[in-house]
Amino acid sequence: MSGGGGVAGYFDDLGRMVAAEWDRRGRRVGSLAESATAALGRLPPGPEVGSMEVLEHAVGCEDLPALQSGLSDVFGQPPLVLFAADDFYIQALNWIDGTTDVHQHGVDGAFAVAEGMSLHVPYRFSPGDRMADGHLVVGELAMGEPEILRPGDVRPITSGFGFVHALFHLERPTLTIVVRNLSSGLDDPQYSYLRPGLGFDKLWSGKRTGKRLQALGAMHRLDPAAARVRVAGLVADGPPWLSFLAAHDALYRTGWTEDVAELCRTLGRRLPALAGVLGVAFEAEARQGNVLARRGLLTERPHRTFLALLANLPDREAVRSVVGALYPGEEPERRILEWVVELSSPRYRTVSGLRLNDDQLAALRARLDQEAPLQDALESLAAGLDAPPLLRELLTV
Repeated sequence: MSGGGGVAGYFDDLGRMVAAEWDRRGRRVGSLAESATAALGRLPPGPEVGSMEVLEHAVGCEDLPALQSGLSDVFGQPPLVLFAADDFYIQALNWIDGTTDVHQHGVDGAFAVAEGMSLHVPYRFSPGDRMADGHLVVGELAMGEPEILRPGDVRPITSGFGFVHALFHLERPTLTIVVRNLSSGLDDPQYSYLRPGLGFDKLWSGKRTGKRLQALGAMHRLDPAAARVRVAGLVADGPPWLSFLAAHDALYRTGWTEDVAELCRTLGRRLPALAGVLGVAFEAEARQGNVLARRGLLTERPHRTFLALLANLPDREAVRSVVGALYPGEEPERRILEWVVELSSPRYRTVSGLRLNDDQLAALRARLDQEAPLQDALESLAAGLDAPPLLRELLTV
């Protein structure tokens, strides 16, 4: 069953179906996830609800629902509310080049892929120490089984620590449909997470704190040396939440450097619960950012997919599992080595950062020519070919 009447008709039909499903469950906040999942399963987006169709509708529509997110909202490119009721609404999220943080939700609902393909990675988080008035939390972040979502796939959204996940959109464009309430009224923030287990309230800074960070940003433009001194002072003596944000801002400005590492050590001495996790988390975030920046310069889908997997999955087995799902019937190691060979070639190596000399490339090509299984191919690459930093964790874990 699919909706009629193009984009507007589909979202009106879906909105009425969600309302009917939710009415049957007593319209309790906690039952919206089940209701929205059922509605999206009964009324999946069809070919008339693609990225271009949604964008064309939005450009030409003079009466979009007034309930739209702010123009600074980057959760979608763009995010568009196309149906709004008193207690829930439905968004179409376009993604051209996008990924989400590892995050939890303060809302309930469900989402479905309408176009494209996404890597969905669920996590489990067990919270421990909280700091900075609850804006920081340290705990155990464990990855679940990654999966590939395709058009028509639906997943529920539940609020709180019970549903933590990340989405990486493998095709451009990708369109997801999201049914959600305004808020589920939880006391906890909507944390974003850094591996190995640091949650932070990314959506909140407060106006005073935000203005101080804006002033710090202006200082970086006018006098970088003075700004670095000020950052060091804030991290050493400032309010804990502002100290964390100043250190995080430094990471984004310079990447993982010895100066940033020292900021992490300083803050770890002040907040001992951060001592064993902050530097590891920041270094991993910088590494992911580097991979994603390189991915943004590539245009061919297989190469973009490979770098997306390197950026979002922590070890070889996870990458191998997803490659097997993407290319059923093929040997994942062979596919990975083909990508390594291609991205290490003179045509791509400047962008990819995978620099192997002619002898190393010849050794890899010889591996691909072998008829024997390639279970040991990645290990040999790591052991004998001095793997580039971009691949080192994949090859050695």
